Amino acid sequence: MAELEWCHVIALTSVMPALKELHVCGNGYTDLVVQSDDLHTVECLRINDNSLTSWEEIWKLHQLPKLKTLILSGNPLQDIFYKDPMSEVDTCNCPWCRWDHSTGLEDLVFEVEEEDLENDSGHAANVNVGSESATGDQLVDCKPCGLESISWSNPFPALKALCISETSINAWQHVEELSKFPHLHSVRMKGIQLLSTADVTEEDRRKLSIACLPTISNLNGSSISETERDKAERHCLTYFSDKESKPAVFQVLQEKHGQLTPLADVDIGYGFQEWAKLKFIHKANIVHEANMHVVEPVGTLRLYISKKLFLPLRSFRMWHRASGASHKEGLMEDLEELFLDSLPMSRFNFLDGDEIFIDDI
Repeated sequence: MAELEWCHVIALTSVMPALKELHVCGNGYTDLVVQSDDLHTVECLRINDNSLTSWEEIWKLHQLPKLKTLILSGNPLQDIFYKDPMSEVDTCNCPWCRWDHSTGLEDLVFEVEEEDLENDSGHAANVNVGSESATGDQLVDCKPCGLESISWSNPFPALKALCISETSINAWQHVEELSKFPHLHSVRMKGIQLLSTADVTEEDRRKLSIACLPTISNLNGSSISETERDKAERHCLTYFSDKESKPAVFQVLQEKHGQLTPLADVDIGYGFQEWAKLKFIHKANIVHEANMHVVEPVGTLRLYISKKLFLPLRSFRMWHRASGASHKEGLMEDLEELFLDSLPMSRFNFLDGDEIFIDDI
């Protein structure tokens, strides 16, 4: 469907009782309107490449009972959240009990004095928590205050796969919200703003994502092994150890793995040169200087010397001395023989000013 208003989409789907997959890509939607009986048979909803910026619009889909796959890539979404279903129900503050929904129904706390064990009618209070309705929703009955048969179900009860690639998510707290979805196990999140601005490699992006998604078993189409997760969690600890802003999972991982040493700031490319000006010394004299392409094999250097100095190819041995001023202090070594023609010259860290000693055999 292209350039079709959302209300027309809903109208069409209402006459398709067996509809399982719906594609509404690229329609420019900025908001959604979903009633309780809309899209109730849909298992896969592709709503990518629209103009949805707020997760409040996506949340309107949370009651779809059969929705397993949700594709949101290409929308400028800026946030993700998962609302506690208990927060939608009023707190019970009757004289018999205090219902603290901030931690769930399991923590129903009774505040009943011994002399108040019976109500005004002489009957004991009756509070039932956690029974199930015929539809599987949880029920709460509190007879003293008249709070009866309040029901709720987990939002997105069937959602297993979610794609948020190429969105504007830019905070780890939003990524971490995905772990609250009860059955979500597969996430695709390539090219989100948070990861595209991070000064890390693609491999490290995956590690940080895995560490912040403890309940996800498949990321960007690849399964997450226990070994990979362990390495990712440790990398997350070292990466964020010296950062002011840390994801909430950092403290959990620190309790699990302990405090790890920050990653050393090592420049593995220090001093590397693709071209280097070398001095060639034969019989104690500098006989030649040249700018050499030092990523070539040692055999290329041998051939070059043979032609320049008119020496038979196998009539001399070559030695390298790191005498250039660009070498780190203390790293200048004695002569090192260039003995294997197949080795790349970069193996010997040639820099400007280095010397090649040539000995006749």
